[in-house]
Amino acid sequence: MSPKQKPGFTLPELLVALTIITILTFSAVPLFQQTSGRAFDRQLSEKLYDLLLTAKQSAKIKNVPVGFRLDKQNQVVIFVDKYKDGEIKNKNQKLIQQRLELKKGILKWRAYPHYRNYLVFQAGSIQRSDNASIWYCHADAKEAVWVIFINRSGVIRKQIAGKDDPIKDSQGEVLNC
Repeated sequence: MSPKQKPGFTLPELLVALTIITILTFSAVPLFQQTSGRAFDRQLSEKLYDLLLTAKQSAKIKNVPVGFRLDKQNQVVIFVDKYKDGEIKNKNQKLIQQRLELKKGILKWRAYPHYRNYLVFQAGSIQRSDNASIWYCHADAKEAVWVIFINRSGVIRKQIAGKDDPIKDSQGEVLNC
């Protein structure tokens, strides 16, 4: 190093380094968004699964019918179905009321028979509502991201869609959004 030179980087070297850092940053952002989106999807499915298990276990522990309702505002209500009509007539019937936060997505559900808008868990089984499916779709998606199935005997199971493997219902039809 000559006596006139000072230690450090030249302007072109700094510009090249900043350009490389910028390119790496912009290429990593979509990957980070995709990873965080999948983590959100998984967290939402686990939360709903846990709420369904809570309703099922509450029925066993309390030895009373316990209802599970998911409304259009994505609010889950777990309640004692004291009158076996799916109605909450007093605040003491409510066990849990929780709003599910959805990021740019929609929850869909169907129960059988179709006219019923709730499930009723008894000690070990679902009464009066044969099956149910609850699935989550991204706002721009045509097919479900994940689904939770509840069968006649009260078994609750989750299924996550594969990259080229869409989720199908019991009739073999793809769950559409």
